[in-house]
Amino acid sequence: MCVFPNDQTKGFDQFLVRNTRTGNYNQGLLYQPPSTSEIPPETFFNYNEKCGRDKKMQGHLSVWLVKHELHSTAVILYAYGYNYLCSQCAYDVALGGLLASVYHLMRIEYGVDQPKEVCIKVFSPMSNPRISSVFGVWKSLDFLERESYDMLGISYENHPRLNRILIFESWIWRPLRKDYIAPNFYEIQDAH
Repeated sequence: MCVFPNDQTKGFDQFLVRNTRTGNYNQGLLYQPPSTSEIPPETFFNYNEKCGRDKKMQGHLSVWLVKHELHSTAVILYAYGYNYLCSQCAYDVALGGLLASVYHLMRIEYGVDQPKEVCIKVFSPMSNPRISSVFGVWKSLDFLERESYDMLGISYENHPRLNRILIFESWIWRPLRKDYIAPNFYEIQDAH
């Protein structure tokens, strides 16, 4: 997704949104208050037709993105003040189905007691789990994306050091996937 300013009318900025995969242009409106830091995340995601589902979960906005839209959306959110990455995690949605990568972002402007939070979920098929890395936006993602790669096998494209950090390199299985079968092991009992 690329966002191009078109013109300004009555407090709204008109944008042409270009889908980088198809090349199509769509027009949308984004409310532009006097300070860009005042933009609520709901307003940002209303103009983007490729965002999938967005809903409030426990008072915070949760957005489901198409995987090729993650990097451009992350850059835009960072520019609007969501520069604190609380956490990143990944999970197996269903047996043989999808893997998800989840990013929790926060903007703290008026004090710690009034944060604005956004949760971004990106899904990828288990057969080819590739998601573009946003390590270039938030440097704290280094070990988090590497852990998701190590435990679930999600390959983050353009990550500078994507290698295993928890399990040795010769281990071929991904332990947090639902189709993982634990190898035989024997529990050692304490002698009393």
